[in-house]
Amino acid sequence: MPDAKQTEKGGKDRGRDYNHSTFNDLLITGLVGLRPRMDHRLEINPLVPEGSLEYFCLDRVRYHDRDLTILYDRTGSRYGKGRGLRVYTDGREIASAPALTALELDLPPTTGGWRKYEGNPLIGGGALGTVFDIAVLAESGKYRMWGSWRPKRSLALFESTDGIHWSDPEIVLAPRPATTWEDWYSGGEQYEPAYIGFRDTDHAEIALARSRDGITDWRRHPGNPVIRPSQDGFDHDACYKPYMIFDGKRWLLWYNGRHGDLERIGLATLEGTDLGFDE
Repeated sequence: MPDAKQTEKGGKDRGRDYNHSTFNDLLITGLVGLRPRMDHRLEINPLVPEGSLEYFCLDRVRYHDRDLTILYDRTGSRYGKGRGLRVYTDGREIASAPALTALELDLPPTTGGWRKYEGNPLIGGGALGTVFDIAVLAESGKYRMWGSWRPKRSLALFESTDGIHWSDPEIVLAPRPATTWEDWYSGGEQYEPAYIGFRDTDHAEIALARSRDGITDWRRHPGNPVIRPSQDGFDHDACYKPYMIFDGKRWLLWYNGRHGDLERIGLATLEGTDLGFDE
């Protein structure tokens, strides 16, 4: 390192051996040999030759959503893990070698078993802008995703054959400002979705729609909105994020209710199979 002292404002000495981040980078990528990559391959290639060091340990480095530890112990007596080079993710050993050498391997899934796709995000941003509140079905050899397309204030359909590459959005439910509560939409699932109509960004009500194919012929329920905020209830300000299923006897619809800064989950039910659409 340069022999010049580094000082803060006012001339206070920060020390001749101040470990700036660039120095740390040299230790991490050079001495230890962790080579950052965009994919899910882990590459370790220490630059120091075998026999030049007794031990080192790089501990709990956050790398691709994992806690990574790389240690070397020439005799095995320093860390009690055995001789040589060892690599751990989230506390679990995933690779080892009896000496300082290059290692390359696939990173294992996270402790929960999930691995984020390296090409994320799949939909949104750029010309599309914000896309959220999705519901997905797998049918007829492809995936169909309905989501809220914020710039268009609409529910849109995306389709894919592999779950990664998606079609351009097709609007299936567009705003109807004349109703005074359908200025924009959010949410939706399957072909009989409960969706959200917004009067503005702070007031939401839940409505129903139905389609035979999920693309065309969307019909709104004649009684929309079917769930409104209560005068004195937990959902005084807004009702949103609905999820609806039929359990064989009745329809059940869970939703978020908001009163002030407090958000809680509520339930609404409808006995029987008839949702009340005009045939």
